[in-house]
Amino acid sequence: MKLDQNKKELIKRIIIGVIVGLIVTAIYSYRYAIYYFYLRLRTPKTKSEENNNIIKNLHPIFAYQVAKLVKSREDVGHSIILTSGFRSWEQQAQLFEDGETEAEAGDSLHNYGMAVDLNEDGQLKMNSSTNAWINSGIVAEAKKLGMRWGGDFTNVDRVHFDYMEKFDINQLKTLYNNGQLVKKKYVKIW
Repeated sequence: MKLDQNKKELIKRIIIGVIVGLIVTAIYSYRYAIYYFYLRLRTPKTKSEENNNIIKNLHPIFAYQVAKLVKSREDVGHSIILTSGFRSWEQQAQLFEDGETEAEAGDSLHNYGMAVDLNEDGQLKMNSSTNAWINSGIVAEAKKLGMRWGGDFTNVDRVHFDYMEKFDINQLKTLYNNGQLVKKKYVKIW
C-alpha cells in the first residue's frame, strides 16, 4: 500500500513538472508576442481614428511612445495629425524612386514601424521654422519620451520623429533579414 502511495506522489510530481515546463517553454517562445500584446493593451487611444490607425501599425514599443506624445499634446489643447508611420519596403522603394525620400527600402526607420511624420495644429509643417517647432513644446516632449527629432538632422526633416536613440538601423535590418520577426512584421526587440 505504501509503495502505491509513493508511486502516486511521484507521478503527480512528474505531471506537475511537465506542465510547469510546458508553460515556461510557451512563455519563453512567445515572450515577444506577449510583451507586444501587453504594450498594445496599455497604448492610449487618441482623439483621432486616423491617428489610432497609424499608431496601430507602428512597432508596439514605438506605438506606445507615439500615443503618449499625441495624448500629451491633445491634453494641452493641441491637435496632432500623423501623416506617415509604418511603410513597407515596397512603399519605401517607390518613395525613393520618386525622389520623395533619401532612404532606400530597409534604410528607413519607417520600414520597421519606428518612425512617424506629423503636423501639429495644422500649422507646424515641413516648411515651418525650426524655432516654431521648438517653441511649440512638441520637440521637448518627444525627446522626453526618448524620440529623436528630424529637425536636428543634417538634412532637416522637421515633421519626422523616430526611435533611433534606442535602436540602430543596422541592428533592425539584421534582425529583419534574419527573420527575427513577430507576426511577420515587427522585429524582436525589447
